[in-house]
Amino acid sequence: MPGTTELLIILLVVIVIFGAGKLRNIGSDLGGALRSFKEGMQEKNKCIIGKNYPFPIVEHTLAVKKARLKIAEVYKKVGFRDGSKLVFNKLGSRKKNRVSKKIDNQLQLL
Repeated sequence: MPGTTELLIILLVVIVIFGAGKLRNIGSDLGGALRSFKEGMQEKNKCIIGKNYPFPIVEHTLAVKKARLKIAEVYKKVGFRDGSKLVFNKLGSRKKNRVSKKIDNQLQLL
């Protein structure tokens, strides 16, 4: 397996031989070939996305937006801050609990 320096030397030689403009064309041609191969495989197997079977069930961008809207609604509810203060006063902060557990674990080791 060639290392990083060998790959850089090979890349430099390829750029010198073909030129930067041709490399762009080769890259776009390769991308088009892969895309057409993928579409051809879908047509051959009769499983075209959106036609023979549905699109993915979850649209992640929409799900994130809905979740953020729900969180914003919870924050806007009356009494949310009072409830969170009660929980904080009863349980304390997570960071404080984490530090005290770590100290307790270290003391048990002694």
